[in-house]
Amino acid sequence: MNRISDYLSFKKNISTIKSAIKSVRSELSANEQALAEYAKQMNAIGLDAKYVEKIKNGALEIETITGYETDGNKDANAQLIEKIEKYQDLYDKYTDIEDTIEDLRETEKEWLVKNLEYVNEYYQKLSDIKNLAIDKKQDNIDLKEAQGKKVTTSDYNKLVSNNEAYIKSLRTTYKKTNAEFNKLVNNGTIEKNSAEWFEWKETLAQLNSEIVQAKINTAEWKDEINQVKIDNYTSSLDRLQAKYDKLNTTISRKEK
Repeated sequence: MNRISDYLSFKKNISTIKSAIKSVRSELSANEQALAEYAKQMNAIGLDAKYVEKIKNGALEIETITGYETDGNKDANAQLIEKIEKYQDLYDKYTDIEDTIEDLRETEKEWLVKNLEYVNEYYQKLSDIKNLAIDKKQDNIDLKEAQGKKVTTSDYNKLVSNNEAYIKSLRTTYKKTNAEFNKLVNNGTIEKNSAEWFEWKETLAQLNSEIVQAKINTAEWKDEINQVKIDNYTSSLDRLQAKYDKLNTTISRKEK
């Protein structure tokens, strides 16, 4: 029951994560639109590039602006200062939004990685539930053998059937995890050859190993099925031979 409750909990968490990603992306989109609008407004001011560069470098002081820059024209000087002040105000807002966007992208990355983790764990839980049926059937077979009871082909057929369902679930886990992983690699969330990249490659390799081992188990149990059939056939022959020997013995006695 713990595995089933864990699975339901993970399913709920995945839904929560997807909602969080959607919310972050919506906020990110709104801030990017605002950033573009501030850039448009700054360009519309028409401030000379040398002042723009100084503002961006934090090297401009309005107090140092004199009539020299405008050939002594006081009105032009006032207009220049007004432009600078407007540009500075917009640029401050622009950089604040840039910081917000950077934070949002980092948050988005965290949620995307968390989503990958939960997708992997969610499908792993599904596989664990499938594996429960295998464990239960194997326990029944072990109990039969311990009690000296006969293990039938039906017992092993159910084991093989449960294992095939388990293999299918493991393949789904691999497929879903790999798809999410590749998305994050392709969009730059997970950098190729980074420590995180290698960790997920190892996780995927482990899933492949589990699939291979499950296939080996299927092959071994099918061998057991064949052995049971052979044993049953041999037992039948032995019984027939015993009857035949008994019949021959009875005939021999009568002839004497």
